[in-house]
Amino acid sequence: MNAPETLGRFINATRVIDLLNKAKQGDCWCGVGIGIPYMGSHTPQCKEIQAFLKEHKAKSMSDPRIQIQEHWTDENGRPAGGVTSGQGFTISWQNGPLGRGDERKEPNGAFVEDILVAAARRIEFYQATEFACEENKEALEHIGHALFALRSRTANREKRDVEGTYET
Repeated sequence: MNAPETLGRFINATRVIDLLNKAKQGDCWCGVGIGIPYMGSHTPQCKEIQAFLKEHKAKSMSDPRIQIQEHWTDENGRPAGGVTSGQGFTISWQNGPLGRGDERKEPNGAFVEDILVAAARRIEFYQATEFACEENKEALEHIGHALFALRSRTANREKRDVEGTYET
């Protein structure tokens, strides 16, 4: 993907986030999944979001709750950020490596590990209430295994001095 395509995708992601934030102030409920469920018609903000989503074919085919799912690549086909959004959440993914040593940069987006930890914390919250159950316990175990695998990958990359770079 060249720079204009990357900029176009960034503008689209920024537009989605702007529209979703605008819609939080709206008052309707629809396939976009925002607003108040008993409204009889869509607000202008909702119609604008629906048109944008339809134009960009943003509905995920794998899960109807995921409304925006764009994973971008740089000119060499390597991961370069993206955005995932659905009812009640928007994730802006890390764009590019962080670098190493003195050239290390601050993250500019979320990592998969961040999202897994957030999901685990929410399930742990449920487990501390009357909604505790074996399925939640099992889900936490699976998230734990996923985090272990991802952290093992990071540790292996650190040992090889390639963590924070595009080197494999």
